[in-house]
Amino acid sequence: YFCVVEARLLGGVARDVRRPARELVRVAAVELDPAVVAAVRAAHGVRILETSLRSATDHPLSRARPKPHDRGASEVTVVDAATYVRTAPPGSIDALLLDAYDSEGRVPAHLQAERFVRDAAAALSPGGVVVANLFDSSEVARAESKAFGRRLRDAVGPVYALRVVGHEANMILLAIKRDGGPSLDAVRGRLAEAAGWGLESAVSIDAHLLACMRSNAETCRRFEL
Repeated sequence: YFCVVEARLLGGVARDVRRPARELVRVAAVELDPAVVAAVRAAHGVRILETSLRSATDHPLSRARPKPHDRGASEVTVVDAATYVRTAPPGSIDALLLDAYDSEGRVPAHLQAERFVRDAAAALSPGGVVVANLFDSSEVARAESKAFGRRLRDAVGPVYALRVVGHEANMILLAIKRDGGPSLDAVRGRLAEAAGWGLESAVSIDAHLLACMRSNAETCRRFEL
C-alpha cells in the first residue's frame, strides 16, 4: 500500500497519482481536519471516498481495496496520522509520505516523536520507505530535521536527503527499511528511473513536475547526522 499521511495538500498530491497508476497501487490519504476534505472536494472537484478507522482491529488497510468503480476516487480517512499509523496492520505500507505542517509551518511534534517513528517502522513492509517533506530554512528547523533523521535511522534504516529544486527552503528525507540500505548511486538511479517512467508512461504528470523530479534526484545524498 501507499499511504499519504496528513496530506494537507490533498488536492495536489492525490491528483498527481492518476490512472492507470491507481490500478497498480492503493493510495490512502489521511487528513486531520474534515473541513480540508470538504474544501478539496468543493474547490477542486476531487472525487473522495471517505473511509473510517473504527478500531485497531478494523483498519482501512485491513479491508479489501475499493471496488473498481471507486478506484478513480481519492481514498481518505479523517483521523490523526499518528493513530492511523499506530493501528495499521504490520507490514501493510510500502511508502509513507509525511507532508504535515501546523499553523506556524512546523511539523507537529508528535509526528516526529520516537513513538510515531517506531510505529511507522512496524507498519512498513520490508524495503518500504518513509518520505518526509520538511522545512530547512532556520537553525531550529535544521536541528529538528537532524533529530528526526536520527530517529528514522535508528527505527527504520538508512536515511537520505534531497533538495526540492526551486524550493530550497524544503528538504526531503528518505528512510528505507533495509539493513545497510542501497548505495547512494542506487537511490539516485531509482529516483531518476521514477521520473523517466512518468515521462514514458501513459500516466498524466505535469512536465514541470517531471523536470523537478529529475533535478531533485541529482541532489540526493546521505543525510548527515
